[in-house]
Amino acid sequence: MNVVIEGSAKIIVPDSDIPEHARAIGFYNPAMKANRDISVAVAKSFVSGGRILDAFTATGVRAIRYYKEVGGEVHACDVNPRALELAKKNAKMNGAKIIFHAADWRTLNEGFDLIDIDPYGSPVGHVSSAFRKIRRGGLLFVTATDVATLNGVYPKTCMRRYWARSARVEWSKELATRILLSFVMREGLKYDRAFEPILSYQERHYVRVLGRIVKGASKSDKLLGSFERTDYGFIYMGKLHNLNGVETRGIKILEIAKNEIDVPFYRDIHAISKKYKCPLPKIDDIIERLKRRGFKASRTVFSPTGIKTDANEGDIVDAMKGE
Repeated sequence: MNVVIEGSAKIIVPDSDIPEHARAIGFYNPAMKANRDISVAVAKSFVSGGRILDAFTATGVRAIRYYKEVGGEVHACDVNPRALELAKKNAKMNGAKIIFHAADWRTLNEGFDLIDIDPYGSPVGHVSSAFRKIRRGGLLFVTATDVATLNGVYPKTCMRRYWARSARVEWSKELATRILLSFVMREGLKYDRAFEPILSYQERHYVRVLGRIVKGASKSDKLLGSFERTDYGFIYMGKLHNLNGVETRGIKILEIAKNEIDVPFYRDIHAISKKYKCPLPKIDDIIERLKRRGFKASRTVFSPTGIKTDANEGDIVDAMKGE
């Protein structure tokens, strides 16, 4: 076993170079630290002092950080008894009074102000239950790690799971995120609950959407109005982020998302440069040139070489050439 410090938590984790190999003991992936940093930052802004559920706790690091950095009554579930034993040990070491459940989280009856669903694989079987357990104005955070399915490698599987057609296109990461977001939203609409996005992104091996739940038929109808029939199916084409009131300093994804313009989909300047055999200036220079020409333009959370803009492809090429 090793000792790791993450945020305000000091935890014991399995000694394994490959996190998945330690799943039977308690899964800890250091690459997901940014995911947890973002979750804590958003939760602080909306649910401090509320009831929080970490649905797949593993080593307990997420639950411990919620307890110490957000506050409130924190619950944590895991069906793996060895993982739960480790999580309890870590909670005790941190003085975190977490309520643990040796059960599938979907069997719980309590209402929560935040439910964080971060499973291994697809979250499809879990989202509907979350909408029945979240209180008015509560938060739902959902992770999907079946990125090959969402990014167009297995479009038929994507259709079966998410009722949308993924594709291997220039803007695959945003399409994947919108597909997950659309699925989550449709599950909520069944119960007249609107999922209003706070942050939506794809990072490394996962897609993550964080949103606030607003109850009512009128809000649900308004959300449904942001869906469009596209080549990929009936998907949400509205705003991906709303970080008003969230402290974004020091967290790169949040800082980019706060300034990202509301235009679907992003364009990759490397792909455009290769297609038109044109120069490849610094991305910030391209953005400034487009703005000077009267277009909207910004970086995007989806790719370090991507831009969001309402300019067409020809205008982007001209900006890359400096014309």
